[in-house]
Amino acid sequence: MSLDADYEVERYPLVTGRRVKVCRCTHRSTGAKRAVKVYHTAAMDSRRTAMTVEEGTLAKSLPVAPQLVRVFDVYVEADRLSIVMEYIERGSLYQLITTRGALAETEARDVTRDIFTGLALLHGNNIMHRDIKPENVFLRTTTSSSTSPTGAAATKTASAATTMAAIGDFGFATRRIPHDEFVGSPQYSAPELALVALQQHCRRSGAALPVSAQPLYNEKCDVWSAGVVVFVMLTGLLPFDGATPEDVFTAVIRNAVPFDKVPPGRMSPSAKAFIQALLTPNPSRRPSAREALRHVWLTG
Repeated sequence: MSLDADYEVERYPLVTGRRVKVCRCTHRSTGAKRAVKVYHTAAMDSRRTAMTVEEGTLAKSLPVAPQLVRVFDVYVEADRLSIVMEYIERGSLYQLITTRGALAETEARDVTRDIFTGLALLHGNNIMHRDIKPENVFLRTTTSSSTSPTGAAATKTASAATTMAAIGDFGFATRRIPHDEFVGSPQYSAPELALVALQQHCRRSGAALPVSAQPLYNEKCDVWSAGVVVFVMLTGLLPFDGATPEDVFTAVIRNAVPFDKVPPGRMSPSAKAFIQALLTPNPSRRPSAREALRHVWLTG
């Protein structure tokens, strides 16, 4: 089967890039509205093609849960790879933050809980996401209704709408534990990934390596990235930034989180302690996703 046989793809993309585009599509048999991410493999080098094929393989094995953007179909064709996923009309966490600014702590807490629930599912299946950031967290509105007894009958109450966050875009996800491969977004990269990136930069430029040991990283890099997302949600600020990617990586390794720039009353002591735990430089001392879910800020 092919993408075009199963889906009617809209002509104008939602997102377009040099090698990939995202379009709305309609399942021909059911009429279901979905989104499709189409990679043009002819425009890719062998490394990017291999990563794209791995994304397709991983996508087919993802657990089905509301905290993960659901993948329905994967098509590998002669000149393209297409991943059909659920279409979440409300958009991304990034869009929400850029529109509204910092979120109220109660709202940020709910989103954070969903992010870590999704990460726990991924990590439990030996999958690292490696690019957790607001652009890759999508928000859906769910409704639930309840009934209340009235005499012998039950009266249906009005539906309550709630926001649920779902992790998406598995383009850098992997089951491997890479030794020296940097992927992701600098401002959200954990120190162990920042060190990988700096070492790659030094090798290319001929500069002295920052350390002699070869850094490794595992799924705890996603926990750090989620900690940066929490800081951004609560403040509207990036904790680590710079004029160049190398400046950003250096700031990440220094780990000087600018809590002093947070307006008074914007962040509770419990939220600050939670972020500090997530941004622990040593990944072996950083909480896992499941441990993060047990933190008092999320359970209290």
